[in-house]
Amino acid sequence: MPVVSQATHVARRALGPYLRDLRPLREATGADQLRAWFATQTAGGFGFNGDVLRASVVRGLFEVCGCDVFLETGTYRAATSLLAARLLRCPVYTSELNRRFWLLAWLRCAPFMRVHPRYADSREFLVTMTRELLRSAVPFVYLDAHWNEDLPLQRELDILFSAWQRFVVLIDDFQVPGRPGFGFDTYAGRPLSVDTIRFPVEKVAAPSGVYFPAYEAADDTGGRRGYVVLAAGLRDRVAAAQQFPLNLLREHVLTSADAPSPR
Repeated sequence: MPVVSQATHVARRALGPYLRDLRPLREATGADQLRAWFATQTAGGFGFNGDVLRASVVRGLFEVCGCDVFLETGTYRAATSLLAARLLRCPVYTSELNRRFWLLAWLRCAPFMRVHPRYADSREFLVTMTRELLRSAVPFVYLDAHWNEDLPLQRELDILFSAWQRFVVLIDDFQVPGRPGFGFDTYAGRPLSVDTIRFPVEKVAAPSGVYFPAYEAADDTGGRRGYVVLAAGLRDRVAAAQQFPLNLLREHVLTSADAPSPR
C-alpha cells in the first residue's frame, strides 16, 4: 500500500476514535484532503507536530515493544502529552522548564487523570522518573526539550541508559540521512545528528536498534520535522514487526563513523 494511502488508513483506523470532529476525517479520500484537515488540527495544537505517520509509528512502537508509560521532555502546550494519553491509554509524565508554558499545560491537562505535567529541567525530570518508576518498566521517551541554547540531549540519553535495560526513545528535530525534506535543529552551527549525539547502546545487554523514517517528508502531514528512534534492548521486537506502521522505519546501523566528532 502506498505511504499516502497508509496515512489515510491509519488516520481513520487509529486516530479517528480519539479526535473530536470526525466528519472531515471520514470524508478525506486522498493525501491532499488529509493534509488539509491535519493542518487545521495542528493550528489548534495537534500533537506530534501534526504528523500523522509519526503518531502512527509511536503507537506501533509502543505496542510492539511492550511499553507501559510515556515520558516527554519539553511539554510546550501539552498537545503531544494529551494525544499520547488518548492514543496509548497509559500514564503520561511530561516536563517543561518555561513556567508560562508549564502553567498553560497544567491547566489543559487538569481534567485528564493520566497526564502529569512537571515544572522541571528535563535532566532533573528524568532522574526523578528513574526513581519513581520501577526498573522493570519499559518507558517510551519523547525528547523535545532542546530549543534553548543549552542542549540537554546527551545527558538525557546517559540518564536513560543508566536506569533501564529496555526502553524506546524518539528524538524530535533530528537530521534524517538522505531525506533533506525533513527539518532539523542546529546548535553552534552543527545539526542534531548521529555525528553530534552518541547512543551508548553498549550499556544494555540485549541488541538495540536505531531507526529513521523510510518515507519522504512530503508524504507526511504537519510540521514535517525529522526524528530518530532508538529501541534500546528491543531491536528483536522491532525487527519481528514488519507490518504497518513499523515498515515506515528503516534501520540505521551505527558505525565508528557515527561517533560524535570533536568541536
